[in-house]
Amino acid sequence: MFIIPGVHNMPLWWALGEAGIDRVLVRHEQTAMYAADGYFRATGKLGVCITTSGPGAANTAGATGEALTSGSAVLHISTTPHLSLKSSQPGVRRGSLHEIPDQASIFTALVKSVSVVERAGHAGTQVRIAIKDALRPQAGPVYVELPTDLLGAVVPEDSIAASEYVPVKPRLRLPEAAVEALSSSRKPIIWAGAGSIGARVADLAEHLAAPVVSTMMARSTMDARNPLAVVAPPQEQAVADLLNSADLVIALGTDFDGQTTQNWRLSISPPLLRVDVDETQLTLNAIPDFPVRATVSSFIESVLEVIPPASDERRASAEAAAKATSAAIANRLREDGEEAAAANVVAALNRTLPSHVPVVADMTLMGYWASGYLERSQPRTFMFPMGWGTLGFALPASVGVAHGSGQPTVVVVGDAGFLFAVGDLASLVERNLPVKVIVFNDEAYKMLEQGVPADRSREGLTGLCTPDFVTLAQAFGMRSQRATLETLGTAIEAELLLPGPALIEVPNVTKPPVTTSARWPLAGDRVRQTVHP
Repeated sequence: MFIIPGVHNMPLWWALGEAGIDRVLVRHEQTAMYAADGYFRATGKLGVCITTSGPGAANTAGATGEALTSGSAVLHISTTPHLSLKSSQPGVRRGSLHEIPDQASIFTALVKSVSVVERAGHAGTQVRIAIKDALRPQAGPVYVELPTDLLGAVVPEDSIAASEYVPVKPRLRLPEAAVEALSSSRKPIIWAGAGSIGARVADLAEHLAAPVVSTMMARSTMDARNPLAVVAPPQEQAVADLLNSADLVIALGTDFDGQTTQNWRLSISPPLLRVDVDETQLTLNAIPDFPVRATVSSFIESVLEVIPPASDERRASAEAAAKATSAAIANRLREDGEEAAAANVVAALNRTLPSHVPVVADMTLMGYWASGYLERSQPRTFMFPMGWGTLGFALPASVGVAHGSGQPTVVVVGDAGFLFAVGDLASLVERNLPVKVIVFNDEAYKMLEQGVPADRSREGLTGLCTPDFVTLAQAFGMRSQRATLETLGTAIEAELLLPGPALIEVPNVTKPPVTTSARWPLAGDRVRQTVHP
């Protein structure tokens, strides 16, 4: 459990320790939520965040929104002041420490469910219900609130009995129209979203002979070495052309969000078969010709049973199309010196990082590059805060990722985002976590600078005051060094062989990729289109 102790949750802190539960101490409530989020993304298991009352709970709001929009199952348990010290009048603050009227209302728009425990004997049941809600597709965060004076109460043994959530896997019967579309398709293409992480996407692709295009959130959905994998984002024109060359687009667990579709300017003309467990999401932003309400895993299992496998000839043709698309993008990147520099950094990461090493990227220039072009070969080895676009996610999330995966973890972060949660370097050092933090330092809000019109001032966006990151890391007791864009791969390779945390500072002179709004290929088209006509 990722936790910040406070005066109102100390009984819980002690009890968790006595129960043998690992309490991972972080340095800010927001980073506790990010760490729990990272734990879920790395493992697929519930993340738990515990905070104290008032400002402690409120500090998690930004990170809670990220967990909600990214579909991360996190249980947030917070305390409130003693009931006896609070005002009996609704909406009135009496003035006890950390008191706020209706603290739970802070989270009503940010979580799947809010549960306020009013009797100690109900706590176990309410927590179990909240856990089931968090894990039930579509996964997301939940909030449970405990008044401090209930923490010392004695409750019956049966009210605290352990309970494990076992998801039900119903057998899916594919709609006849979907079966017909899949059976008759000769050039299908798969669009894999975050809801497909952990599913058998590669098996589906090979069975149907379909190239796979992944969104930024789904970068680790499919082994990049698979010849059907297109390791490039949908914002690339060559990827859009590939999609529109299909006779059926199969969208798995995706919301066709504005960032991925260039604010819905991207038009996908082939018939659309869309799979989502959420009925609302199933028609959001793109009306499917063939809607299938189901988990991605159950859909794939059904297709593998019902649809005959594609021929070797079709598979060879699909692999050639994926290869040609990747080659076209590689050629485009080589034509621009600044883009080539960033692409070379990603290539160095691809050469250096073993398939089991998770990468956590922040909303930063090189994070966008990684989300679009980083090659991963195992599920849950790339995390990116595309859900809500929260800056400062990567470093604290890595605490949870490293705990959950048990693997060395690489952080890609900019100088500004790194300073959001610099205190969690202490968390890395205390636990000797093998997290390797790469700070790309351009001493600017580089992403914002790109979007400034020529007739507008860039004052305040560039020349930011940044510390000596190498010395700062050393002050926390971490190994640290400087590298260049050219020597970064060698530096990371050496660090991965060493235990514990480390920091590498790299000066950054690259420009954003086409995944960012300032460089969208369709940005000049101001007519809002639908994703699917």
